[in-house]
Amino acid sequence: AYYCTKRTGTMKDLKTFYINRIAQVTSNEARFHKRAQLFSAGRLAIAFFALICLWKAVTTVSTIWINLVLVGILLFLIVVWLDARANKRQRYFNRLKTINEREKAALDGDFVTFQNGENYLDPEHPFTFDLDIFGTNAVFQLVNRTCTPSGELLLVQSLTTSSFGETTIIERQMAIHELSTLVDFRQAFLAIGQVMKEKPEDIKELIIWLNSPMSFASRSFIRLLSFLLPSIILTTVAIVIAGYLRFSFIIFFA
Repeated sequence: AYYCTKRTGTMKDLKTFYINRIAQVTSNEARFHKRAQLFSAGRLAIAFFALICLWKAVTTVSTIWINLVLVGILLFLIVVWLDARANKRQRYFNRLKTINEREKAALDGDFVTFQNGENYLDPEHPFTFDLDIFGTNAVFQLVNRTCTPSGELLLVQSLTTSSFGETTIIERQMAIHELSTLVDFRQAFLAIGQVMKEKPEDIKELIIWLNSPMSFASRSFIRLLSFLLPSIILTTVAIVIAGYLRFSFIIFFA
């Protein structure tokens, strides 16, 4: 009776936790949705402003209007980046909401949204078929929180292997104990992992890349180029239209 009371109290605490968590991430999702709408409206307004300045620069051939065009282009690119970032955060919190809703449903015995691993059923296996490791409401469906094919395969290997040594078992118990308190980390890991479209050859390519010499074209450098090149192109076009630069000059250097 004591065990049942204690377990019921724990279930209620967990359900309350997930309800509060859903409310929190829903609020964050709405906040970034409003922010994204604001940036979208600002993007259109800045684009309209830049077009007017470009028309004035062409008709009046004034450096003031050309400078305003450049400012408009720069502001437009910044707002586009902020809009994309806000939309990304909105989708992230939407995935977190779904994760917590699924966990809340699981507390009531509803595991239908989790994979049951039926494709791993093997009647010839020494113990997985008899112990209901795979299938509806089986062990795999109860514990599976993987978000990549390689992670799922690793879980399958863990559930179908019985040759783990004492050291491995203790290490896994310690890892589970440590991760049990890191709710934010676990859910963030899962929310980010859900958008990673992993392919079977990705792991092999990743290992090859990690063992290869470092290239000068780092990720930060590529991002910088992807931001600067459109600005340079649009600025050059605006200057050509305004008559301050000959088109033949661009062709010569191209």
